[in-house]
Amino acid sequence: MEKEKGLSESGSRYYRRRKIGLCVRCGKSQIGNRIGKRHCLECDAQYRIYDRKRYYKNKSSRLEAIQKRNQIAKDEVYRKLGGYKCICCGETEKVFLTLEHKNGDGKEERKYYGGSRLLPALLKRDDLSNYEILCMNCNLGKYRNGGICPHRINKELRV
Repeated sequence: MEKEKGLSESGSRYYRRRKIGLCVRCGKSQIGNRIGKRHCLECDAQYRIYDRKRYYKNKSSRLEAIQKRNQIAKDEVYRKLGGYKCICCGETEKVFLTLEHKNGDGKEERKYYGGSRLLPALLKRDDLSNYEILCMNCNLGKYRNGGICPHRINKELRV
C-alpha cells in the first residue's frame, strides 16, 4: 500500500472507505451522483444538522476572531502606507479613513477578492504604490471632481 500524505502505513478506516468509494461514517455504498462525496445521503443529512448546530454555537467567537484578524491586517496595510492619516486633508480619525485606489480600479479588485479578502491580499504585496489613504470626504470629492480632491483645488486657487 502506498503511503498517502499524512497517513500511517496501515491507514485508517476513514481513508480505506474513502478510497473505495464508501461512506466514511457508515460504510454504505454511495449511489448515483454522490460519487466523490464522503458521506451517503443519510449521513450527510445528519452531518449538516450537526454542522449547523456547531456553527450557531460558535458563531460569535468565530466572528470575533475574523474581525480581529481583519483589524490586524488593516492596521498593517495602513502602517505600510504611512499610518492612519488622510494624505490630502490630514484627518486622523480611523472611522473616517478609507483605502483609495489611485488608478480608479477598485471595483475590479473588490470583485476579484471580495470585500474582506482584499486587505490580507495586500499584506502579501510588496508594492502598494497604487493605494493611498484618504478620508471619506476627500475620497468622494476626488470621485466627483474627476480625480482631483476639492482640498487640492482650493489650495491651488489660494496660492
